[in-house]
Amino acid sequence: ESMEAYYQETGRAGRDGIDSTAILLVHPSDKTRLNHQFLSHLPDSSFIKRFFEKLTTTLNIAYGEGAGEEFKVNLKDFCDRYNFHPKKTLECLKILDREGVLELQQAYETQTYVKIVSSASVASQRAENVDDAGRILQFLMRNYQEVFRKEKKINLGQIVDLVGISFEEILKKLEGLKKENIVDFQHYNTDLKLYWKVPREDQYTLNPFLKRIKAHHQQKADKIGFMIDYAFDNSECKRNKILRYFGEKKSDLCKQCSARSCRKEETVDLDLPSEIKILLQRDPLNAYQIGLNIGVSNEFIVIALQEMIEENIIGLNELNQFYLK
Repeated sequence: ESMEAYYQETGRAGRDGIDSTAILLVHPSDKTRLNHQFLSHLPDSSFIKRFFEKLTTTLNIAYGEGAGEEFKVNLKDFCDRYNFHPKKTLECLKILDREGVLELQQAYETQTYVKIVSSASVASQRAENVDDAGRILQFLMRNYQEVFRKEKKINLGQIVDLVGISFEEILKKLEGLKKENIVDFQHYNTDLKLYWKVPREDQYTLNPFLKRIKAHHQQKADKIGFMIDYAFDNSECKRNKILRYFGEKKSDLCKQCSARSCRKEETVDLDLPSEIKILLQRDPLNAYQIGLNIGVSNEFIVIALQEMIEENIIGLNELNQFYLK
């Protein structure tokens, strides 16, 4: 997300005073993923204005009113109505909260939405089964007439009374029906409560902070851009690049990082990808274990692993171990 976060994480490795190596593994697709994860949901000025208009309309807040009032908003319904992305919508609410327009709170309420996605004949045939899932499907077809056309908010309490099983079991049965491609369902545990702090005055409410929001978003984009440059550019000494980010300049090189300017003039006679593949045929291993088994410096191991990931030869599991694909 940022060089500050990366620097803090890598700093953990040297806290015991022993030499250590920080390994950053990246894939070309990470550029797109990083931008999508951290920047795609940031709203621009025009979206914030449109969002504010739709929000005040939905809540029936007249011009000059709203201050001191409390409103409840169903995030999913609001986003569906105006075709807004939930993450971007929530970011708008956080901006309004941060700027003192409203106070955003989560109201913990359980909501479940179901839609039957199979044909009526397939659903009816499945409902004829006398198991719990079949009885749940029967209930949905009898009590929610439009459930074949659109998502319907359902009352789990009624199903509990009918079928005689717990909420948790009902959700499991619905998940099973989803895997059978009979239904699609979404289960939400939270909703939103808004405490309005100022009268609605549209441009007078928004204009004071829109320029500041634009600058804040640009700062985020710059941080992401620098992190991508740091990860994929191998021409400049990594240490010097970090120091430059924090305002310090160094003319010498660290001679320890993977940048081309710092690589030692040494070669490896081994075919590292082949050696790594032989090792990973037995068990998944982390980078440190691979280096110990092959007996080559981390610099060359990291480069080989990076190339093998890019060529889709190996993958990385949740334990940060490499495995053959």
